Amino acid sequence: MTIDKSNLAKLKKFADVFKAARERNANESDTVMYLVKFFEEVLSYDPLSGEITKEVPVKERYCDFAIVLDNSKGEESKPEFLVEAKAAGVKSLNAKHIEQASNYAANRGVNWVVLTNGASWHLYHLNFDKETGINSELVFELDILERLETEPDYVWDTLCVLAKSNVEEGGLETYYEQTKLLSPKTIVNTLVSEEVLMKIRQELNHHAPARLDIKDVFRAVMHVLNPEAVAAAGDITPPVRRRRRRRRHQADEVEQPQTQNSAPPPQIQPESTDEEEIPR
Repeated sequence: MTIDKSNLAKLKKFADVFKAARERNANESDTVMYLVKFFEEVLSYDPLSGEITKEVPVKERYCDFAIVLDNSKGEESKPEFLVEAKAAGVKSLNAKHIEQASNYAANRGVNWVVLTNGASWHLYHLNFDKETGINSELVFELDILERLETEPDYVWDTLCVLAKSNVEEGGLETYYEQTKLLSPKTIVNTLVSEEVLMKIRQELNHHAPARLDIKDVFRAVMHVLNPEAVAAAGDITPPVRRRRRRRRHQADEVEQPQTQNSAPPPQIQPESTDEEEIPR
């Protein structure tokens, strides 16, 4: 989505605010104040109607604020997601910063936590398992100050995931599912699947002096892939392609009489049952 001039101006305004806050090492309280304004002006939440609820109790401390769209039930309303803010001067954000928020989210059945210092934004999806406990998965990581000048559309598209209109439509879960589909593991495994490799080999064979072996195509594809993506995909082995055996035509259940002049039926040659296998 191409960002319009109005929204680009808003992002640049807050990018300058967060940059200045980082340079003067603004405290967490000031950073929260700027973030509340950001959620109001850029992401369209209304703090006056309780959509931005500050200082949500989390055990012995507070989560900085929560986004609540169904506020008809008062304090019992379930947040759409929590926002854990860090001081603008904090340079490195990590999953440890959301431990308290994750505990609260688990008790309330909230699956999302945003961790931000204004400049850097991390969105976490939480999974709750009886055996392993709370598992936080990083869904996106965005640095506004680094990418706004060169990739404003990407910054806007990413932050719009948190916008009120998208959250109201259940867009967070949709974005999560799409992110999983576009993960390095899924993409790499799709590229080296039997079906895709066969298609690549078919196209290359149009220009090849000799018929290409599918295992050579597999190696060539793996060679050009980004090593980091391959590492993120985990253990990958080439597919084993097996040709399906074609069954010989079965004789009719009722034998048809033949006339003297009828020609004998053509001999049916059995298909080759050799299997083409790529050694693992």
